[in-house]
Amino acid sequence: MAAEELDRMNVIAHLSNQALHEYESLQRKHETAAMECKRLEEERDKAITELNEIQQVSQMVIEEVSAIQEDLEIERTCRESAEALASKLNRQNRSLKRKSMLMLSHLSPDTIAQIQLDDDEEEEEGKDMDSVSNGCLSPHCQTSISELQCKLELSCEEKHQAVTGLEAVKEKLRETREELLKEKHDNTVLIAETVRLKKLLQKYNRVSQFALEEYKVLQDTLGLEQNLRTEAENFGRAMLVEQKKLKRQSQILMQNSSPSQALQEALSQISTLTQDLEAQRLQHQHQIKQMEDRLRSCDTQRELTALRRKLELVEEERREYSDKCTKTEVEVKDLRFTGDDVFRGVQGVTLCTIEGMSSQNK
Repeated sequence: MAAEELDRMNVIAHLSNQALHEYESLQRKHETAAMECKRLEEERDKAITELNEIQQVSQMVIEEVSAIQEDLEIERTCRESAEALASKLNRQNRSLKRKSMLMLSHLSPDTIAQIQLDDDEEEEEGKDMDSVSNGCLSPHCQTSISELQCKLELSCEEKHQAVTGLEAVKEKLRETREELLKEKHDNTVLIAETVRLKKLLQKYNRVSQFALEEYKVLQDTLGLEQNLRTEAENFGRAMLVEQKKLKRQSQILMQNSSPSQALQEALSQISTLTQDLEAQRLQHQHQIKQMEDRLRSCDTQRELTALRRKLELVEEERREYSDKCTKTEVEVKDLRFTGDDVFRGVQGVTLCTIEGMSSQNK
């Protein structure tokens, strides 16, 4: 019995050491996971900073495209004003020609012929001037048109560059969003793993605590059994001493008295001793029975404690699975909402780009 108890104590000590090693290993894993979580948070902050910079660059590109659109609108207005001025000058020239034809009726034929010759030359020159005036009416206008054409070419090039830059920014924004979603998923997985390790660590702590409690109970039981064994050995030694003492007394009496008296005294002493031994035996059996009852109650208490611990572990596992299910549902909802936000953002940027390009083409 003592060897079995010692074996159980050794097994419990071994399990306690194993649980301690597992605890230290889990603590190291927890520290590693915390460092990894911190690194991922720094990378996430860096990605958010880059995303803000990309948004600022895209805002600057949109502002530059708006400025180019305003320049194109000014250019179109200048062209319309130049065309209106040219048509007005053409109407004035025609009106002057009609008035000059009316004045010719009051002049002599020689003067009319001379004027007609001059008019032919002037008409040729006028045609040349008209052809020039159709393009532009003055050197200042030509200079303005040349500058506007240069600005138009530059605006077209800038527009092309802006569209290219916008596409690059959109692509980088999409990649950044994908990286952000991936990091968010990794963070979620890491947090779930950290929570799992923490719960596992708590479970190991509870198991080690239960093992220590059971070890204490076994120590108490072993101490009780040792006390019982010591009491039984002491009782046996006392009975042996008493038996030897009575034996010596009976020998002395037999030597000092007649055989009949010695026999009677010996019988009476044997009867008394037998009664005393029987009473002590019954008392000892009663004590042993009480000790056995206490041991059985201790065994029942240990079984009840073990069942309670098993029930607590099962309840803890149930709560853990419920928490995992809830967290999984929340993660799915977050990913769905994030995907919808990304889709709406990309769709909005695409619509803005299409509207800007259509207004520039107009």
